[in-house]
Amino acid sequence: MRHLVLLMPRLFGNGDSCNARMPVTNSMLAFFIVIVLLPVPRCSPNSVTNPAESEFSCQNNVTAQTGLTARLFCCLGAQNSDLLISWVRQRDLVILSHGTTVFTSDSRVQVRHHPSFGMWELRLGLVGEEDAGKYQCQANSEPKQYSMVRLKVVETRASIPGPKEIYLKSGSQLTLKCSVDMGPGGPDQHYRDNGVMHWFKDRRLIDPGATNSSRISTKTSLGLTYKGWLGINGTLAKDSGNYSCVPSYTRPDWVYVHIIKDESGPAELYHGSSESFSSASQIDWLFMAPSQNCFHRFLHLCISLLIYSYILELT
Repeated sequence: MRHLVLLMPRLFGNGDSCNARMPVTNSMLAFFIVIVLLPVPRCSPNSVTNPAESEFSCQNNVTAQTGLTARLFCCLGAQNSDLLISWVRQRDLVILSHGTTVFTSDSRVQVRHHPSFGMWELRLGLVGEEDAGKYQCQANSEPKQYSMVRLKVVETRASIPGPKEIYLKSGSQLTLKCSVDMGPGGPDQHYRDNGVMHWFKDRRLIDPGATNSSRISTKTSLGLTYKGWLGINGTLAKDSGNYSCVPSYTRPDWVYVHIIKDESGPAELYHGSSESFSSASQIDWLFMAPSQNCFHRFLHLCISLLIYSYILELT
């Protein structure tokens, strides 16, 4: 902050200097006095979440997406780590497990014990809509203790942005993008290892390697969102048809492409939107979306106060 005070004459000069940048006003002097007196904020250690602790959440209502892993937690052992927990599926009163022993033949069901936190976890892999319902965890204690967890399963959907019908002049480039929202936790390890995204045209698989066509290309990116692209260079009339994006364990999406012959030359009537990060959006990010970093929040406050003080002087 001392360096900021030393820079004041260089930033603003004084009103009589021929090379002054901006005359110093009463509001600006008050602004810098406030900044000098304000302590620089520091991130409190308590404000930083322990990644291990944030992984566990004893919620009575859990939402999972089809094809991913549902994680249900029981906190009855938080106060007594010696308790053994049983998981019971309420719709048919089937005992799924006792302790770490799993009774069901369903290989999707797993039980994890986290003794450091006193947590018992029930995992349902490749969860489907039929798995929705109530699950009860019971403790081997007297009197009996139990806790109910309600599982809601929502469908995982693919999405091709834009209109459902696309019109292109022959010879232009077709670019289709498909994305799958994998939820706040992103894909589980099973999906990362086995998930794929296929493109179909009129129910026939598009495989650039098999067709040996340099006009067609595909690529994918798997993060918190699963993204895929299909590109066709120099489109021809035979490229017209229904294009479907079909990711694993996901409801597919489709779009119909019309390739139109035009003697005036190739030109695009409509094409898939491309992602860009313009300089304007960077400016918006700087001034309108302060970072979670403490110093950046403090800097954002300083800039806002400076602009506000200058506006007051103008009015």
